[in-house]
Amino acid sequence: PALLIVSGIGPKQEDILCRGILPVGSNLQDHLMLPRPMFHYPWVGGELSPNSVQAIFNTKDDSDRFQLLLFDAACYPHILPYSLASQIRRSPPSAWSSWAQSIFHHIISIIFYLVWFLLFILFSYTPLYFVLRYCVFSTGICLVTPKSRGYVRAIRDKQHQNKVPSRRSQYHLRVENCYLTDDRDQEAIFRALKISDQLCQPWFGQALFEILPGKWIPRLIFCNERDWYHWYSLNFSLPYFHWGGSCGMGRVVDRHLCVKGGITGLRICDASVMPTLPSVPTALTCAGLGYGLSQIMFRDDYCERKAKERRD
Repeated sequence: PALLIVSGIGPKQEDILCRGILPVGSNLQDHLMLPRPMFHYPWVGGELSPNSVQAIFNTKDDSDRFQLLLFDAACYPHILPYSLASQIRRSPPSAWSSWAQSIFHHIISIIFYLVWFLLFILFSYTPLYFVLRYCVFSTGICLVTPKSRGYVRAIRDKQHQNKVPSRRSQYHLRVENCYLTDDRDQEAIFRALKISDQLCQPWFGQALFEILPGKWIPRLIFCNERDWYHWYSLNFSLPYFHWGGSCGMGRVVDRHLCVKGGITGLRICDASVMPTLPSVPTALTCAGLGYGLSQIMFRDDYCERKAKERRD
């Protein structure tokens, strides 16, 4: 969507020459993952897996679908520093001037990367890694039917506003995933936590204690368990990196993946054309889209060559 918006194909913007008004960048979706780390000894799994996933279980509740994953320590040195350091990130007040907001963003970014680096060293090259490797396992609750929607915007840097023509390097992207902004997603995650209690009882029953979200914290800080789980999901949920939907079929492209709005010779073939995300990882769906588009383009080329032969 960023290339389309900068090229003038998308929502109308003052600093971009508009070639076609289309809802490019809206309806952004992504699957959501919420970790539940447990302290357990000895470790319930065997050798470390290549991608940190030991087991996957698919389930559903009403119209919501979930994946429950059992993780081993292969991912901890990478995911834990990012997840903990992300709690530092904040947005400046909108009333601040642009230069003050820019300085704020730079300071927060520097602090984030410093904390991330220190945590990475701590989790990778100290005795703490042994504890994570042999005494901790984690279950990931993945919401694969999210209702929340975000957006992608291209914002032109001020120093390049008067330069013509515009280039992609003159813009920075603003991506708002808007995770759990829909109350239905928060309720779905709460139900998924309860389902995981039942399905993962053989693992949880042998664990010494649950690190987070835990059962004991609501009694100390929050009024009830539901409020605690909502706070935990809002602050510790992670992206599943299955972004799509921002150039949805029927809105931006037609069924042949051609961009609408009178723009010829331009097609889109990636996860962004999916109107809604499938309730599975998107890799095979994208591969199927690519195969289908190749067949469409081959057929169109064949028809054009036959029509040219008839004219000749």
